[in-house]
Order: sequence, then structure tokens, then C-alpha cells
Amino acid sequence: MSWVLLTASLVWAGAPVDVARYPCYRAISPIQVDGKLEELAWQVAPRVGKLAKVGQFCGEGTPRSDTRPRYRTEAMMLWDERYFYVAFACEDRDMWATKFDRDDHLWEEEVVEVFVDPDGDGKDYAELEVNPLNIVVDLKITAWPFPKGGVKESDIGWDIEGLKTAVLAEGTVARSHNAPEREDGDLGWTVEIAIPWDALADIPGAGGGPPKPGDQWRVNLYRIERPRDGRDEFLAWSDVRFLNFHMPRYFGVVEFTGP
Repeated sequence: MSWVLLTASLVWAGAPVDVARYPCYRAISPIQVDGKLEELAWQVAPRVGKLAKVGQFCGEGTPRSDTRPRYRTEAMMLWDERYFYVAFACEDRDMWATKFDRDDHLWEEEVVEVFVDPDGDGKDYAELEVNPLNIVVDLKITAWPFPKGGVKESDIGWDIEGLKTAVLAEGTVARSHNAPEREDGDLGWTVEIAIPWDALADIPGAGGGPPKPGDQWRVNLYRIERPRDGRDEFLAWSDVRFLNFHMPRYFGVVEFTGP
């Protein structure tokens, strides 16, 4: 299945013309959240396109023009009457995680992230993160208005009720910075996520039910890769321009397709 390059001549959902866009197919087969991505629905779902480095390397003062990450990341989305599905496939030669409890600060380590702003107003949205051990943190975010961006308020006590996640790791996830497993040859990890529509009811614009075909939501997908050499990489599907994932003006546009 090939990568999909999406272009549009119209501004969708009030978004700048150069944000990423994606047609989110309705799943044509049942989804078993097990991290395997073997269902026909996943096989026919388009990839979102390459996640690229954004902003700058951590600790460096000037942006880098090279947006090519060292490891490949693929992602896909689907939906049905009950769930919004997101999948990541992360190439990774050194998988590690030292946080083992729900709502730990996973963004300090290796992680994939999903931000969902149903009404696209750039004010309130859901944030979900999953690490290679299938540990989850979920938050309800209120952002500062554009052009400032960033988190104004966050509620880490908010949970996505009924959330399903699964991680399939090809290799060994090291559980400390200096674990022997960091010397072995990992291949990567796959993440499968199912977010219930009704769990998003208190996020403005979500409505507590599934979208209708043709509806457009603002979404962004991220990955943080932290290799042993300390040259951390911050990757985004829709380029947020700065080393700040909380720039909802630049979230991608996801259009839910029928039938």
C-alpha cells in the first residue's frame, strides 16, 4: 500500500491551506484492538503520509532545515459508529520506557500522541499518548489563542472512558535508561487505538456521538523518538511550525467519509 499525498484547493474547517488533510474511511470490517493491524479495514486505509521533524532539536537554538527523521513512522485512521481508530507503525532500533502508570508524564520519553479538536476552534481538545509499554496518559486541554499557542489549562484527571489501546513490540522494550535490552536489535512498535465517541462528549464540538459522513475535525498525530545519543526527534503529521505540539491552528483536517 502506497503513501498518500493529499492536496486541496479549498480551506477546510477554517484551516490554513497548507495543513495536512486526510480522508478517514469508515471501517469495512470489525476492528480487534490488538496491535496487529491485520484487518481488511486497515489494509485499505490510506497512510497519512510521512511524519516529519518539526521545530528544532531539543536544546538547540536554531531550527534545522532537514525534516527527515532517522526512523520511519506510518499512521492511519478509521471510524465506525462506536469508535475513532488511530494506528501507528514506528520503526525503532532502541525501544525504551521507564513510566509504568496511567497518567504518568509520558511526553518526557518515547511516545505517540493523538490530539483531537472536534469543532476546530483551536481552543479545547483531547490529548492522548501511548508509550511502547502500552501505558496511557489522557488530558483535556485548553490552549492559548493563536498566535501564542501552548497550553493554557490542562486536566490530567480527565479520562477517555472505554478507551482501548494495544502495543505490539518487535524487540524488547528496555525499562531503564541503562538496561541491557538497549543493546539488542529492536525493529519497532505498532500502536492501535480505539477512542469511543461518547467519551469525547465534554470536548466542545464532539456531541457525544459519531460524526456524519462529510464532517471535518481537526486532528494531529505526533511521535517523540529519544535515541541513546540524545538527539531527540519531535515528529508531526501536520507541521506545527514550532517545537510546540500545542498549536491547534496547524492541526490537520480529517474528513469522515461514508457510507
